[in-house]
Amino acid sequence: MGACCSHSNGSVVQQQQQLKPLRPILRPPKPNNPNENSPKTKTMKAELNGFVEGLVQSEADARAIVDRCWRQIDQSKIETASSLSSRVVRIFVSSTFVDFHSEREVLTKKVFAELRQWCVEKDVTLLEIDLRWGVPVDSTTENTVRVCLTELERCVDETGGKPFFIGLLGERYGWVPAKKELTDELITKTDWVPNISVTHMEIVNGVLRRNNPNALFLLRDPNCLERVPPETRVSLKETNLLPAMQMDELKRRIKERYPTQIINYSPEFTSVQDGRVRFSGMEGDKMADKVLNWLKTAIKKHFGLNDTTQSKGDAEDDLQQYHLHQLVTTFVGREAELKTLEKFIAAPKDCEGVSHLQTEEKFERQMVEEEKGNINSLFYLSGSRGVGKTILLAAFAEMLHKSRKDLRLFYHFPSASIAAGSPSALLRRLTLFAGTKRNDQDSGDLEKISKECWRKLADSGKKTVVIFDGLDKLSSSESPSHLDWLPIRTPSNVTLFVSSGTSHRPTESRIEDRGPAKYELAPMSRAEQDLFVKRYFGQFGKMLDEQQIEALLTHSRSPDWLKLALDELRVFGAFDRLTDRIRSLPISLPDLIAQIMERMKSDDDDSVMSQKALCFLACAQHERLPYVHGLSEDALLCLLGDVDKSQPAPPIVWSRTRIAINSFIKISGSLVDLGNEPIRQVIIKRILGHATTRAMYHRKLAQYFGRVDNLTEKQRRYPYHLIESDQSKEAGQFLLKGREGAFMNPFEKQDVLMELKCNDIVHDRGGGGDAYLCRFCYMPTPGMRRCYLCGAMGATHQARLCNRHAKPMMPNCVLCSVVIDKEGKLGERAQICRTCNGLGPAHCCFVQLQ
Repeated sequence: MGACCSHSNGSVVQQQQQLKPLRPILRPPKPNNPNENSPKTKTMKAELNGFVEGLVQSEADARAIVDRCWRQIDQSKIETASSLSSRVVRIFVSSTFVDFHSEREVLTKKVFAELRQWCVEKDVTLLEIDLRWGVPVDSTTENTVRVCLTELERCVDETGGKPFFIGLLGERYGWVPAKKELTDELITKTDWVPNISVTHMEIVNGVLRRNNPNALFLLRDPNCLERVPPETRVSLKETNLLPAMQMDELKRRIKERYPTQIINYSPEFTSVQDGRVRFSGMEGDKMADKVLNWLKTAIKKHFGLNDTTQSKGDAEDDLQQYHLHQLVTTFVGREAELKTLEKFIAAPKDCEGVSHLQTEEKFERQMVEEEKGNINSLFYLSGSRGVGKTILLAAFAEMLHKSRKDLRLFYHFPSASIAAGSPSALLRRLTLFAGTKRNDQDSGDLEKISKECWRKLADSGKKTVVIFDGLDKLSSSESPSHLDWLPIRTPSNVTLFVSSGTSHRPTESRIEDRGPAKYELAPMSRAEQDLFVKRYFGQFGKMLDEQQIEALLTHSRSPDWLKLALDELRVFGAFDRLTDRIRSLPISLPDLIAQIMERMKSDDDDSVMSQKALCFLACAQHERLPYVHGLSEDALLCLLGDVDKSQPAPPIVWSRTRIAINSFIKISGSLVDLGNEPIRQVIIKRILGHATTRAMYHRKLAQYFGRVDNLTEKQRRYPYHLIESDQSKEAGQFLLKGREGAFMNPFEKQDVLMELKCNDIVHDRGGGGDAYLCRFCYMPTPGMRRCYLCGAMGATHQARLCNRHAKPMMPNCVLCSVVIDKEGKLGERAQICRTCNGLGPAHCCFVQLQ
């Protein structure tokens, strides 16, 4: 369990320079070159001008063009640089447009539907990328080509260079762009091969250039076209010499190179509807089952899965490792900080720049004798939001994994996945790492589980480093028991590193009470910022001169500002005006965000979709449960479509939108979230300023989450968005009367109910009274009193109603409103927990349900 990149020992800067990222399919253009008339540049231009205009009449000429294409393809092989991949399976579906509607329907409705459920059991997320789906006409624009190949590049990056790829091939070769239909920038960035179709180019970049074992080709029997009417059949076959020869050669090469990655099928022609040819006979073992089984086998092999349900611990380990790999690719400098961290392992008391805090007296009393003798090996990395704590710990973990083979290493980043923010998920992974047998009966006792883990690590006797990043981002951050499981003293053979932002005082206080060695992380130095800027542009083949870097770094030292500014400058087209553009950047982060949004409006052909996506992401942040945020890509597809009819938007809509808003979002696995809180605040102020607009977006989110199958997602999100869209009664009914709300986590339920309760102080002399439950709504628990609102056991208060809601003479059941005859004993007094009652005097517990 460790980091992923392979590099030699030495300084971190040297190590980072030696890391060679995957060669991207898309590379932004280099700035204007004063030597553009050099022989090398002329040669490149000659190669780019190898496009054939008009029809090729001679078979010999056609054969020469085809051979030249394949020479160029074979000379541009890409070595796979990493075997790491996320727990997301993106299946890129490639085909010509007009002749594969029936096949794509079978894949979507039969194959992917069943495969998605199978992936859920294996803790893998499935996302099919069929950018032809939902497009009304055969798209032949440069922008569409760019989107398709950008999406393919993403599939490549997230699978360690081995994307899951399905190629559908018939007798039609597809659109072959002419030179004038492609920009020089796109040709250069994609290593475009002249005179081949877009579909062929997708196969080149997704399969042929990387010898991809996760590619499957579905070859349709040409004889199935014999029953197609002649006037329609002509559009399904190539009649021109060059494309026909290209298609034959493509199939021949695929059969020669990937004989075990081919499924031949023979569908039956049924009809022509709305100009589309319909085929049948592809269900079951004729095609669909074969594709499904092949994909299952490929996924199991790619992720090392077995035939049993995948362990959640194993799945989370994969996500943690992949996330660490993503983090370290942006790391530069910080050599002094890394040396301090490493020195603390051997000499906790001798590190410079570290403040050793005193252990709180109550913790001193709790320590047993063996703990009192241990040196406090708790290192607390503190610092403001965005200063780089997470990336520093990731780089530290990477360094230890590569250079300290004498250590055992465990790390946990809450930002790695949706589930990683739970303390239970953290301790479940630590339990597996320590080799502790997990007792399901103790699953809720985090403190007991934690103690057993540290005891097991102590018994091993092996020197161990444990890293917990972002303790302030855990889902328990607002709970009274937050971090109760964090040890007061670790075993003598274990060094524990933790981090937290300074803005969440409860987390900071709970860590400091344990007497850690505290290290305040300062912003990057000017030299490190300089290195970061050069490295950022270097990965795109660009560079700024020293004067431009100086102008950029005098604006702000905020990491969030710098990252947004770099993203904005990278897409600025006029290199001769770049210095003026740098000087025009606003100094404040909110102003910079607002300026970029204005630029996006003018540049984005479909800025409405970009604005909708940003608004949905801003509204997805739960105000009372801060760890509930972001949306899955599946959710965004549905929300950008017709939510009322449950019709998702075509995949190409989200692909274009993602590219347009890329500077404002971060993606972890399949979870999309806004990059930082300032971005959210600007969206709220500029776009969601009116209450009616906010309510509209929350209403759409409530519609979506009201239908999801994931119960935890539904419990956390659905009632919140109902409340925010002025549907409080429906929220109350879900929480207090529905079966799904009944099993919601009491702590989370309490926070949401605070928005629904009356909460007026109850004055006995003012007409207040007790709250009652009828015999049907009363749910007794033997030996324990249960809070009727949140469901927590151990309710200690009588639920009370204020004078506006109490009916002392003939009370109603607070859940179903049935009249209760107190004398006839047809009801019971409702009990409530301390949290739901509120501090001090009794507060009215009435929730409007009717």
